[in-house]
Amino acid sequence: MNTPEVDRTCSIKAWIAFLAAISCLMIYILACVVSPPAWSPDCSKIAILVSPRGDTPDKFALFTYDIAADTHTLLDEVRADGILSAPSWSPDGKWIAYYKVEQPPEVTAPSESDVAEPNQLPNKVPVPADRERTTETVAEFLSEDNLMLPSFIWDILEEKSDETEDPEAFDVKLIIVAPDGSDKRVLDTMKWIGDEEMRAVLAYVRPVWSPDCKCLFYVRAFEGLFYVSSLELATGKTSAHILSSIGTPVLSHDGKWVASYLEDGDTLIVARIDGGLSKYFRLDFDVESEVLSWLDGIFWSKDSNRLFVVAKDTTLHVVDFATGTTEKWIAPDPNHMNAYYTQSTTRDRLYFIAGFEAEQETSKQQKLSLEYVNLEDKRTGSVFEFLLPEISEDEDGGRFSISPDGKTLMFRGVVKDEFEWERSALIFLDGETKKVVKTDRWLFKRLYTEADLVSEDRLIGEWSAEDSRMSIARGTGQGTYKLAWAVDDEEYHAAANLVRLKGLTFLALFLDESILEKKDTSGSHLLPDMFTRVVQMEPKLILQAIEYDELAKALEEATEYIRPEDLGDEDTVEFERVR
Repeated sequence: MNTPEVDRTCSIKAWIAFLAAISCLMIYILACVVSPPAWSPDCSKIAILVSPRGDTPDKFALFTYDIAADTHTLLDEVRADGILSAPSWSPDGKWIAYYKVEQPPEVTAPSESDVAEPNQLPNKVPVPADRERTTETVAEFLSEDNLMLPSFIWDILEEKSDETEDPEAFDVKLIIVAPDGSDKRVLDTMKWIGDEEMRAVLAYVRPVWSPDCKCLFYVRAFEGLFYVSSLELATGKTSAHILSSIGTPVLSHDGKWVASYLEDGDTLIVARIDGGLSKYFRLDFDVESEVLSWLDGIFWSKDSNRLFVVAKDTTLHVVDFATGTTEKWIAPDPNHMNAYYTQSTTRDRLYFIAGFEAEQETSKQQKLSLEYVNLEDKRTGSVFEFLLPEISEDEDGGRFSISPDGKTLMFRGVVKDEFEWERSALIFLDGETKKVVKTDRWLFKRLYTEADLVSEDRLIGEWSAEDSRMSIARGTGQGTYKLAWAVDDEEYHAAANLVRLKGLTFLALFLDESILEKKDTSGSHLLPDMFTRVVQMEPKLILQAIEYDELAKALEEATEYIRPEDLGDEDTVEFERVR
């Protein structure tokens, strides 16, 4: 093996290791970092799934974000034990589609009527005579009109059914919502067969719209295997089209074909939407199904006659499904790898990120470039170069997303602010400017209004505690203050609102002082980073740190006043007035 090949092999292994590291993260990373965004047709906005940082997130929320206006709109949310999927923006810009699993109700013992009269979905699939033992399980699952080969379906579903004696099931809603959140519609509630891991898959799969926006293509899961179906919005008719190992359908630009990948046998499947024809191609190159599950890796040609597939080593292959021939379309430079492919709005280009030299694999500031390949003549070019955004050293990676017009690059990751606090962030790059948008505050619940703001002169002054010193001065607005404190010779600054909530007084702290000053229309000046309860003022100042959710719960449960004992006496700091 010559030297360039050795370098290329090292680079491939490093890149695959990077991708694999992301795919193995906890569910909160799947939602916060890996879950793909949806770009609006004009690429001015994104729809994106956000959840709190931490090993056990208690919320998933779907937002739209206007890049130029720097405003976000909440579309939907679900609490712990529920989950939302990645979103999909319709080609006409009018709707955003997604999956939703509600928080399950408390488990109760089944009634006699529940046991005697099980709720079974109608079976529309013809059942072969020798398949009676799987009829009950599959009948509760496959409720669409079947446009796949029945024998092929039943062979695989029977095998899957035999592997699990008592399969777990959960309900998944297919929903569309207007981008401004004004109109939301549940199109269907379907049953998925699978465990907790299969529920987590929803964070990075998404429905797909037909080009004319009349149909929505979705998947249903059966013990790790998916089948792709469609729903006609006007009639509600549903049809099953194709089996798949990946959860996002791949629809041709003329709306006549759907394609997918079946891990069993490395098979690429292409089927007509009307059920008239299905073709199966055994691929002669390695494909990473897990990567295909959370990164786009299959694309249709503009004329809908060929499919471009990203191989495990990030090379791009083209499959002509009329002839069944496969050709390597583009291979990366020996020391540069390509990844994160996105098809252009005009369908004649694929944009991708190139770079990642082998010797730079541990660097946090790698030089990369946004490039394209023409799908008609293999011509390539560079759009702009950029540095890999700096992310927290404690995190294992992030996710890129390229706008379909090829003008904007977005990176999702975890960054550290000036206080060394880790924040989930969106980083937008256009070759000339960089914009960092921190999303954690989007999830905060507003606990007070401007009517709750109060003023208290006794807070003003210099205060000293056992190992710290703090000064409090009045801010520019009503009920606002400026704080400065030192810990271990490090000086920090913050702004705060003083608020009175159900009989108790709290300092609502903003680590970014500018948030209080700008008072934008989204109300971010009423969404602090943290709360401290003011327990006592004069002759001592006693502050108690309060968790956001703890205060929200106390406010919700209190009929008129919050009892101090409900918040306990932990996490308190006692200050003495200096002057």
